[in-house]
Amino acid sequence: MSLTATQTVQNLSTTTPFPAPTFVSTPTAEDTQTKFSFNQTPAAANIETRKALLDTLSAAVKDSSESMVDLKQTKFAVRANSSLGRELAQTETTWRSLDWLITRNGWIMPTEAKDLQNLHDAIAFAPPPAPADRNYWGLLSREIPLTPNQRAQVIHGVAGWIDKSKGGLLDNLGGFTLDDASVQEELKNPQRLSATFSGSRTVDMHGFKYSYQDVFRSETSGAFTQTSTCLQTTRTPSTSAAAHHPTSTSERCMRALTIAPRHALEHLLSSPKAIALGKKLETELGVLATDTSARELAMSALVLTLDPQAGNTRNTIRGFVLDQPNHFGHSAEIIMTALDKHLINTAGVKDTYARAMSYLMLSRVAPQFLVKNLPDTLIYGSHTWMVFSATVARIEQIAPGSSATMTYHQVMDYAGTEPITEQERENALVARRDALMDWAVTNGRVDKNTDANYSVDELKQAQRDFQSQPSSLVLAGPLLGQQQPTREQVALDDLKRVYGENVDFKRVVLQATGDNNEYSRNHFYSLLDVHMSGKLKVGKWRSISSNFAMEPIERQCHRLYDVKREFEEKFDSYYNALLTGTNSIVRDLLSQLPPQDRHGLQHGEQTFYTLRKAVTSGASHLVTKADTEASKGRQGFIIRSEHLSKVTYYEVFPQQGKIQIRTDLPAQLKVGANIQAYVNTESNAQQPFDWAAYSTGDAPRPGVSSELVIEQIRPPFKWQRPSSDKTSDLSFLGGKSYALAEFAASKHLIPDKEALRQNASGESGLEMTHRYQRAGAAAILSLIPFANTLKHAINGDALEAINSFIIDGTMILMPGAPGFRAVAHELKSAKTLFSMFKNASRSTDDLIRLVGAEKVAKPFYSTIPSFGSARPVARNLAQGIGVNAAIKTGADGTAFGTTKLAGETGEATGLLAKFDGKDGWYAVDPISGQPYGSKLNGFLPQESPRSMGGFFDRTPSTPPDPDMPARFQVNVIKAKYGKPTEYMNGYKTTIAPTSVPGYSATMDIKKIETLIANSTLESEQIGSLMRRRDQLILDRVQLDAQAFESQIKTVGGTTQGVPQTYYLSKTGFDLTGECAALSNAMGLALLEGNETTLINNMAVAMENPEAENAAKFISNLSNLQTSVGQETTFHSAAAGSPVPYKTIIERLGQSESSQTLLISSTNHGMLAGVKVDPANITQKSWFFYDPNYGLATFPTQESMAKGLEKSLSSGTGQGLDAFGNFLTGKKYKISTFDAKAIGDKFNIERIRALSTPI
Repeated sequence: MSLTATQTVQNLSTTTPFPAPTFVSTPTAEDTQTKFSFNQTPAAANIETRKALLDTLSAAVKDSSESMVDLKQTKFAVRANSSLGRELAQTETTWRSLDWLITRNGWIMPTEAKDLQNLHDAIAFAPPPAPADRNYWGLLSREIPLTPNQRAQVIHGVAGWIDKSKGGLLDNLGGFTLDDASVQEELKNPQRLSATFSGSRTVDMHGFKYSYQDVFRSETSGAFTQTSTCLQTTRTPSTSAAAHHPTSTSERCMRALTIAPRHALEHLLSSPKAIALGKKLETELGVLATDTSARELAMSALVLTLDPQAGNTRNTIRGFVLDQPNHFGHSAEIIMTALDKHLINTAGVKDTYARAMSYLMLSRVAPQFLVKNLPDTLIYGSHTWMVFSATVARIEQIAPGSSATMTYHQVMDYAGTEPITEQERENALVARRDALMDWAVTNGRVDKNTDANYSVDELKQAQRDFQSQPSSLVLAGPLLGQQQPTREQVALDDLKRVYGENVDFKRVVLQATGDNNEYSRNHFYSLLDVHMSGKLKVGKWRSISSNFAMEPIERQCHRLYDVKREFEEKFDSYYNALLTGTNSIVRDLLSQLPPQDRHGLQHGEQTFYTLRKAVTSGASHLVTKADTEASKGRQGFIIRSEHLSKVTYYEVFPQQGKIQIRTDLPAQLKVGANIQAYVNTESNAQQPFDWAAYSTGDAPRPGVSSELVIEQIRPPFKWQRPSSDKTSDLSFLGGKSYALAEFAASKHLIPDKEALRQNASGESGLEMTHRYQRAGAAAILSLIPFANTLKHAINGDALEAINSFIIDGTMILMPGAPGFRAVAHELKSAKTLFSMFKNASRSTDDLIRLVGAEKVAKPFYSTIPSFGSARPVARNLAQGIGVNAAIKTGADGTAFGTTKLAGETGEATGLLAKFDGKDGWYAVDPISGQPYGSKLNGFLPQESPRSMGGFFDRTPSTPPDPDMPARFQVNVIKAKYGKPTEYMNGYKTTIAPTSVPGYSATMDIKKIETLIANSTLESEQIGSLMRRRDQLILDRVQLDAQAFESQIKTVGGTTQGVPQTYYLSKTGFDLTGECAALSNAMGLALLEGNETTLINNMAVAMENPEAENAAKFISNLSNLQTSVGQETTFHSAAAGSPVPYKTIIERLGQSESSQTLLISSTNHGMLAGVKVDPANITQKSWFFYDPNYGLATFPTQESMAKGLEKSLSSGTGQGLDAFGNFLTGKKYKISTFDAKAIGDKFNIERIRALSTPI
């Protein structure tokens, strides 16, 4: 059967995160103007073509694991009605090769799998389209910005337009007042607000239209929810004249505006007065009149009124320097608040206008401050901020203004990609270079240069400094993870080096000869004993065994090393590595304290304290150093810092990556061994510290006191800051942090060097005395920081484990805070983070090339490149990987060429321009295709690049096709009941699935369902596909069930049940799951002893789902899922915070009566419990139910604990999307199952009917 073009288009599956195509019966206005008419909208066709490309790239990555695929033979489907398909005049879906697309778009040709993966990610994580107003700087931020003369004209024009008696420009434009009743109504209705502000303006992206309402609404919905409270009554104390008075100009209302600055700017710029001012400036400057020109000039006027030098100096707004060292360590919000105050004090901005004006200026100067959902822990001047800033700059080059519409995580997703064109690579290099120098200035390593041009030496210095901290932390893992060398192992390795592996060096076969007067002939030793002691010499030893000859040994003994010297060298290297690694960790911890604490530590005086247990075995004057060293808690230490008479204590726990700030302690601690009178022995005293945190590395518990001894250790010197040290307070690179960390590591965290050395030296059989009272190697190793971290690294590389801990584990406990808060990084993988650091600081030669290649900084540009050519308008990923299809070079007088910006002496700027039909060229906006600005001077048309179709439209967080399951179900029902004979013939494999058009043997369940949903197939063909689908489901279920059954039987349990996926495949069409309903139904069934009946009912329903009782069962279960299928409705009681899975068995083990717990991961519901006989006749029984597999029962608590470990962590539990992370392990939310509570949500009798025989 042949397919029409429309049917072919419909064949492609659409899965999350790409929406399904929208099918319409009437062509759109745009469709009717084309040569061909299609049933699929251009937007849907673009999305499907994009998805086809991504799927093809994903498959190509897998196929290139060993050798690169042939890109000329690797093809994807281009939909006829997509932008590219329409440009190529396709009348049906056409398959194009990756090689063709890559060549056509000027992308860097991939040569290995990682290049293909990067291309995939660059498309998948591409920034969203630029907002219609870009970054609110109007013509100041265009590819061809206003010239210095035009900027002066704008300032002069504004001065002549405003009525000074009314105030400044903002006041003359009406300000951000909310007195107008219509505005109040708009605030109550954010959808109406966005439509009012944006009108009917649209922007052509990737070849089809976005309404600005949609763009605006998606950008500002978060702010709207906050401003919606603006008009509520502001309640103040009754003594206030404003008590209970609802006024739209209240302080609360104005604060609402400060958190919705985009709303405020939109409202202001849409006013008739703003447009009138723009029209006036349009005439005075000779700017081409367009739909947006007046609005853009009003924006530019607003910026230049606030700061006439706007953009001339990098990271500076009206004299406010963002990258000053004093800002290091502060959050973005704190710095923005300081900017608010600066504008109030220096520009006369009203305090109620300040945040909107800060937003306006930062939109261009430093848009990274405006990215949504910035973590509280992201601090200015940190390494992560540098990577983040460089990525925002890349995004702004591609789609100006879009970064402010993105979340932090979206930005960091894009940070993991490499540029895919040479032009993007060049621009990314500029972005990286600028962010690197910003980091160096903020960290006090380089003096700020107002023109942003730095020397080669300054660039190299910045790069070395930037790499220092991550490099130190990268090295800390291997350094701390080294195996402690022992003299025995050194000697054994040396013997193996000389004599090979086939000799038993530990066999006791040697006896001293008569010439050896040093050792008695009554004792016998091994070859290892003798060499370990350095006594293996010719003629000094004889063998007592007939099958072990000394002659071969003595013949080669001259090749042996000096074991003592070899051991000493290895041990010294090992000990220094411990000091270096620990120093790096402590420095990193200290450098991430809040600014006020770093300032106090930098400029104050410090005393260190350690905690230990009293030595009570003898008189105090007989206590040895070894005794006190062995009694110390080495997992933490205390710093007392005093600055300007303020005393603050810091509990530092390097192994946990935590610092606890204590302000509740006395100015002086009670130190000393608490000698008891008369008996002259040490004793412990109650002290406000948690001993377990210091001795075993447990998390410090608030309010816990312990019996212990506090000892004081003073630094041997008073640190003086050298004049060359210009770093910020307690910077990782600063001398003070190094000195504090070095003292802590050498004097406490690392055990005494000689104690460790003697322990590692060990005793050979020849050595009859112990040089050190050892507690054993394991005890000594447990004292070394991070040894436990390495020891407990499960199922992973130890060095990656410790690196992850070092980077992701840093925490600061603030006084009064409920718990530790992470302050290091949001990224979960240390490898990922270090890779970003490496990418951000590599290619020194490339960065230096920017200095010496006549790439002079453009004074206007700030975050957008201060070097090189302007943003590439012709090869731009977010803008359709190039100029969109509406802008065909050569059409309507459009051409690609170059021009020099005012004052530019380096390379000319490349751009698109349009001839006005007379004697002038105007720059063309690459998004809308419309000309803008003033006539270009000196524009030189060149041979135009190819026009490239724009179908890579980012649709972030788009839901999966909501209609696909319904279409699938309808088509199956039609086939199964409309033509049952043909359907069953197909189901019984009368025809093979491979004969069905569009089918591939590699299709999974979802793709088969999508093929059925989106195709016009015969009933027999659908039956064949359904059999294949059911077989795939059964195969998967059987494997999963076998794995579950095996792991439960291994620990002594038994299983029964029906996996929900198989049940759902037989009783309906939606496989998304009914775990919440099944868990609650099973909870009630177990409570009433009917669990087997519930399982049997599921099997009966599967056998004949159309039967009346079966259909009722299926319906009841489905309805229950609707009622309890959300996290908030699944749990009968408040679930609280996620807890480790071990908490479940601990809680059940403590239960003295039957108890059932509901368990949830991020997207799955389960059940666990214990049955207790009130009469105590029968033993406790334990159970766990996972709807994906079935019910498991256990005879003992021990077997239950092992079963939960397999089911929730290591076995089938590995696939659960649990809460928690590597450091915490898997966590789950739990609540007590309450039949009464579930009955309040759903008819309890209908739930009970599920476990009544059907």
